[in-house]
This record gives sequence, structure tokens and C-alpha cells, in this order.
Amino acid sequence: MQKVTVSVFVIGLFIASPGLSSAVDKAEVERHHKIANGTWKLVSSTKDGTPTPAEEFKDLQMELKNGTWTTRRGKEVTSVGTYELIAFKKGYQVFRTKALKGKKAGQKGQHISKVEGDTLTVCHAASGKDAPKEFTSKKGSGNTLNVWKRVKK
Repeated sequence: MQKVTVSVFVIGLFIASPGLSSAVDKAEVERHHKIANGTWKLVSSTKDGTPTPAEEFKDLQMELKNGTWTTRRGKEVTSVGTYELIAFKKGYQVFRTKALKGKKAGQKGQHISKVEGDTLTVCHAASGKDAPKEFTSKKGSGNTLNVWKRVKK
């Protein structure tokens, strides 16, 4: 049984891929924050092609706020980190992250994400890999695909 402490390390691998630019327009970054800021509840997670049982993440939430993320299991903070928008691709964005607190503290990564209404989809690459190019977690890929729903206030 795999424990989801989460590849909510929101976010895969800090090594920049060829062709990715870290020169993203500040207005675009602010627009992204405005859309993504808030509290999100994990509703599904698949790691390397294997779905995680819902009871393992039933009380897991993530707060995004202007380039920082905090995950909580109930009231307990499980991880904290930063994320930076580094590129736009067709239909999604590429981010690099760094975990500051939690089991993955000090680790860096890349991921892709998209917000559609009240759904945030994030696909993390396996450690040491470039950001995924699609929102999938096939067996052998090492990718983790997480789907979050916005928590209404």
C-alpha cells in the first residue's frame, strides 16, 4: 500500500528542460496566481500507473498562495514549498518547485499543471526526469498524476 505524503511535492524536478525559458512575463505569473491561489482537496492520485486508494488521501489538502504551497493532512502541515512558473505550453504550464519542509525537504522538481474551473490537474515527473509532456501516469513512467478540487469557502 503506497502512502500519499504526496508527490504533492507538487511538483516533479528542478532540472530545466531544453527549450524551457525561465523568462515568463510577470503579468502572466500574476494571472496564474489569481486563478490557482486557494485551497484544494486531493480527489485522485495515480503513481506509476497504480491508483492510490482514496482512504490514503481523504483528508489531504493543499493551499497555493502566490508561489508557495502548503499541504495538510487534517490540521497537520505535512509539507511546504515554493513553485515558479517557467514556461507555457499548449493547454498547460510548466513549473519548477522546491520542497522546504516535510519528507522531501530540499528536493527540487518539475511538473505540469492546468486549472479547468474548480479542477487542478498536476502531473509530476519521476525523480531526475524532465517535466512530463502529457497528463498521464502509465506503468513504468514514474509519473504521479494528481487531481484536486477547489475547496469552496
